[in-house]
Amino acid sequence: MQASLLHRALPMALTVGIFLTGCSDSTTPPPPPGIQPEIVNVTDSFEYQVQSVSDYSRTASYTWTNTGTVAAVDHSSVVSDGVGTLEILDADGNQVYSGTLAASGSTQSAAGTSGGWTVRITYAAFSGTVNFRVQKA
Repeated sequence: MQASLLHRALPMALTVGIFLTGCSDSTTPPPPPGIQPEIVNVTDSFEYQVQSVSDYSRTASYTWTNTGTVAAVDHSSVVSDGVGTLEILDADGNQVYSGTLAASGSTQSAAGTSGGWTVRITYAAFSGTVNFRVQKA
């Protein structure tokens, strides 16, 4: 009889445990309104655009596949206040590019290892519009 009770209670306990696990709070708050980036992330091309950013502070990282060893970086942002930075790491985690978000300009990264690169955008009390593209050079 005790074995029968255990067989009925165990599935119920597991179901409740799974349900409660799914209800836990996230430690990362959702982005505030107005910071909904439009991202195109395909092999050898990464494009990022977000409009109407207001006093925003946060870092976001994306993995991008670069089959080459160098990336071309094109900027077209409008910075009203604060600081925005773009950092790119190669597949080995080495920094190949770091710079502030700029109104315009094109440059290239240093040479790195092909594969999964990291594109990291950091906002510090940033207000403005962000638009940049990173492509295999």
